[in-house]
Amino acid sequence: MALRFVLGRAGSGKSHFCLEEIRARLREDPGGPGLFLLVPEQASYQMELRLAGTPDLGGMLRAQVLSFRRLGWRVLSECGGGLGAALGEMGKRMVLRRILLQKQGELSVLAPSAKRQGMADLLARTIAGCKAYRLKPEDLERTAEAASGKLAEKLKDLALIFGEYEQTLSRGLRDPDDALVLVSAKLAQMPGLRQAEVWLDGFKGFTPQELMVIEQLLRVCSRMTVSLPLEPGLLGGEGPAPAQELFSTPWQTYLALQRIALAQGTEILAAVHLFGGRRFKGPILKHVEQYYTSYPAHVYVQPDGGPGQREIRIATAPNRRAEVEGAAGEILRLARDEGLHWDEMALLTRDMSGYARMIEDVFREYNIPLFLDQKRNVAHHPLPEFIQSALEIVRSDWNFEAVFRCLKTGFFPLSRDAVDCLENYCLERGISGRRWFEDREWPSPPSGTDPEGTVQVERADDEVSAHIAQVERAENEVSAHMAEIERADNVASARIAGARQTVLGSLARFYEHLSGEEPLTVRRLAEEVYALLEEMEIPDQLAQRAALSQTCGRIEEGQLQLQMWEGVLNVLDEMVAGLGEECLSLEDFAQILASGTENLQLGLIPPTLDQVLAGALERSRNPEVRVLFLLGANEGVLPARPQEHGIFVESEREELARYGLELAPSGQVRWADEQFFLYSALTRAGEQVVLSYSLSDEDGKGMLAAPIVKRLQSMFPFLREELWEQQQEGPEDIGRAQPLFRTYALKLGEAGGELPPFWQAAKRWFLSQPEWAPLAGMLEAGKPERRKEENLPRDLARSLYGRKLRLSVSRLEMFNGCPFAHFAGYGLRLRERSVHRLAGPDLGQFFHRLLHDFARTVRREGLDWGRLSQEESRQILGRLTDLAAPDLQHEILLSSARYRFLTRRLQKTVHRAVLVLAEHARRGRFVPVSLELPFGEAGLPTTEIPLSGNNSLRLVGQIDRVDAACLEGKVYLRVLDYKSHEQVLSLERVYHGLNIQLVTYLDAALQGAEVLLRRAGEILGPEAAQAAEVLPAGFLYFPVIDPMLDNELPLPDGELEERRLKAIKVDGYLLADQAVLQAMDRRLAEGESELLRLKMNKDGSLRQGSKVLSSEEFALLCTHLGRVVREGGERILAGEIGIRPFKLGQATACRYCSYRPVCHFEEGYRNLPKLGNAEIWQRLRDQTAVEEPGPGQPASSAAEEPSPGQPASADAEELFWLGETRE
Repeated sequence: MALRFVLGRAGSGKSHFCLEEIRARLREDPGGPGLFLLVPEQASYQMELRLAGTPDLGGMLRAQVLSFRRLGWRVLSECGGGLGAALGEMGKRMVLRRILLQKQGELSVLAPSAKRQGMADLLARTIAGCKAYRLKPEDLERTAEAASGKLAEKLKDLALIFGEYEQTLSRGLRDPDDALVLVSAKLAQMPGLRQAEVWLDGFKGFTPQELMVIEQLLRVCSRMTVSLPLEPGLLGGEGPAPAQELFSTPWQTYLALQRIALAQGTEILAAVHLFGGRRFKGPILKHVEQYYTSYPAHVYVQPDGGPGQREIRIATAPNRRAEVEGAAGEILRLARDEGLHWDEMALLTRDMSGYARMIEDVFREYNIPLFLDQKRNVAHHPLPEFIQSALEIVRSDWNFEAVFRCLKTGFFPLSRDAVDCLENYCLERGISGRRWFEDREWPSPPSGTDPEGTVQVERADDEVSAHIAQVERAENEVSAHMAEIERADNVASARIAGARQTVLGSLARFYEHLSGEEPLTVRRLAEEVYALLEEMEIPDQLAQRAALSQTCGRIEEGQLQLQMWEGVLNVLDEMVAGLGEECLSLEDFAQILASGTENLQLGLIPPTLDQVLAGALERSRNPEVRVLFLLGANEGVLPARPQEHGIFVESEREELARYGLELAPSGQVRWADEQFFLYSALTRAGEQVVLSYSLSDEDGKGMLAAPIVKRLQSMFPFLREELWEQQQEGPEDIGRAQPLFRTYALKLGEAGGELPPFWQAAKRWFLSQPEWAPLAGMLEAGKPERRKEENLPRDLARSLYGRKLRLSVSRLEMFNGCPFAHFAGYGLRLRERSVHRLAGPDLGQFFHRLLHDFARTVRREGLDWGRLSQEESRQILGRLTDLAAPDLQHEILLSSARYRFLTRRLQKTVHRAVLVLAEHARRGRFVPVSLELPFGEAGLPTTEIPLSGNNSLRLVGQIDRVDAACLEGKVYLRVLDYKSHEQVLSLERVYHGLNIQLVTYLDAALQGAEVLLRRAGEILGPEAAQAAEVLPAGFLYFPVIDPMLDNELPLPDGELEERRLKAIKVDGYLLADQAVLQAMDRRLAEGESELLRLKMNKDGSLRQGSKVLSSEEFALLCTHLGRVVREGGERILAGEIGIRPFKLGQATACRYCSYRPVCHFEEGYRNLPKLGNAEIWQRLRDQTAVEEPGPGQPASSAAEEPSPGQPASADAEELFWLGETRE
């Protein structure tokens, strides 16, 4: 039994010394006593590879390269003592999650975090620290009694959880953190270790449990050799000086091993001291290793003309992406120009989480073979999501989100398109929960919607009548079209039904077995999950995905797919091992299972030998590289700031240390470790170290260089920082097609004229390559000078919209707001997918329906609207609501108690509107002569406006309500439009063509006055039939709302109704005629009309600012409407589709636009001038003065004859009173 130390600084050859001794023993006697080389876990593969690659050995059965974990497995396998199910790291976390859920009520400080994601992992690491330092729950309890405050509460919580965890282990389970304790007790029984020789290499320190194993090894082996990265000159002294504190951990390890050897009488042999930088090929890296820890800085004196200035390089980059690209470019240059192999270069960083994804992406672009030395977290793999969402389907009884989260994992035998169609169908019809199991077939999905019905749903009724007329004129075409739609519906229905049955068939057994009320054991639940995975053929699907990844050259991704199945099975096995016979609710089972899968990490063995290694500074080990790239040399990153990842913060750890309780290395020790990591990185390469840092982070915030940069510059004054720019300036820096194409794209965007010759050649090359030609063509099409939207060819525009345009008001307003939005909605026919919810347009549709039916009922039953009592009107609305509710949004108002309550609230809102309209009827002489009145191609005749090129245009739509009154031998018409919210009519928006709805409705009513009044005579009396003139009385928005009043005290019923009446504010423009206005509300004669929002002056005139117009001004508006309509029609048929949204003050066309994800518009609005009313009227007069009266003028003159295909006046009568037909 003997102990020997091999001491030397970095690069002195300690690992080489150990390997050479083992090789010598193997050459002397290949079959002698065992030779064991213990190394850190992450270095075992590399060291075994180096030993096995020795040319003249011919074999190494006598020698073994092991980690402490693998040594423990060997000892327990050969000597026993490992009885009981082994609980892995994931199983440990799942057991701790179960303890947290069970003991949450008994916890204090940790109770709020019991269900937090990652809490089980935090506890697992803390308990592992306790076991590493040989602490027990009783130690924590004793310390808690001595401590106070929050620290004492934390200790009590941790002791409770730790104790419960130990009790769980006592039921026949083994904790991986206890393995070394068992191993130390069994080492003496392992025959292979007797008289064996052991080497320990690559360690700078050991945990207390590892020291226990070393103590037992010293008793059974013949000799132990321990290599430590320690300055030999420290021996005999009192330890490292302050400037050499990075050696403090190896120094403390050296002392601890000496104490163990002396305590058991082990002979300590003379230490082997290794000097000189054996690894380093040049003087500068030797100087770094020798003097890096010296203060003040030991300046390197370079010989005259001496080489070596490239041994250390410092590079800076604008950002991290540019930094990684710069490193990739240098690696390519070294491989291409200097002949280095990929495995002779390595790339390390202290911030692997921040650089890993970028390194993968950039190295893939540059075609550099890469091995990323880190475990892969698979929390976002679709398999864990499939399991969790399948469990949630059972828990939530087929909740919509859970079902489609499960379907979108891609493991069902459904195409993604089929899943999307099924999702859209269920989303539109609100299918969720038990509706999946309905015996009846689901209704057919909606057919392709006419574009007139896909845009501006709030006014979708405007086009209904136009569609009806077209059906009447073209029955044969429609029949064929309907037959085609029916066939499409049958295909879509079959597709939806097939997808539904696939989903039910895949999950029915799983749902049936787990949906019972009795909780099941963990074993039974895990078996059901496994059975589901087998039924879905998950192993075969993962194998197919792996094969596809490997075919595409993504070797690591393919390996991860293959390992994923084993990883999930291990999680289930460990869950059964730890909690097998416990009964859990499905929710708790899902949470515990999630704690296992979210910590599932898979490691990979490098699939090929010749690869660039990229890894974390504190993990990776590759001492034979020739060139090392050290990324992220920024302040706070290198060295890393201390992170508080445990339950106890640094101040609490220091307090625990005063109580004699050590749970983790102190802050000072961790700082020394960070310095050692940095020292190791600088001394890891044999020929060159490239240090780089970025000037800004991902958010553009500035970043500073790490102190190591200044330190090296002080040691080597000749060092100059290089700049790695993201935008390469010339072909000499381009190594592969991908970065060349990216730089070409940047150059193309910057070029105002012709490209430089090199980039013109690059353009020709990209356009000639099949894999690059499509992208290059897209770049050409997107050049700055080509980005302006060109008009569609006229023939194409006519094909899209037709020679005879039929425009709704909302469609024309959309075009005037932004031509591209009109093109997207009516040319491309894009629409948002329907969602089963009650939105604003649905409310408007419901309000219109109830008001329509109410008026029809009042007329049919011969009632007087103005004399109805509140109770009578409420009863009528109640009956009508019950009839209308099932027809809205696939019975959404009947789908839940919430919506049924909302139905009554909506009924109350409509009742409030009925009461206000009744007040209008009581106070005035205007009476409704038609509701829901179509105009254009059906209903009222309107003028067809001729356009250039033998094209024409007609406005079509539907007027909510037309009121009329006969005064002094003249008939006055007033138009009302119902709104589900208050809306203000701006004359400025009317002028710009952005809000022409009311003007259009009034103009249509005036144009069709002859037809309109033929039936109205029965309502207005014989005087109307003899009326000499039909004149505009105005147009109003009528809000259908139930206003909330701000009153602190209760009000009498009369005053309450009066205030509610005032709160409902109509808006629009009325005729400036006292007789007409008083015919709308006789109270105006008393000085004020709260119904019309008008007030009188004492002299009988209207107050300034009243929204009234003269007959001339109404005529000007109607004439201007004709101009707006004609101009809009010409521009539409000219193919105008530009992304030119308007901006008027703060209002823009983009505010509520559904097509912003399509156009990606950001700036460059079409600014409309702000105009006052006086300026608007002057402009209208000037424009009218230079034009001949057009067909858009008001129909105070004789109405024009209806166009061919338009219903005659007598036939039009059938469309009056709310769709009633003549008997």
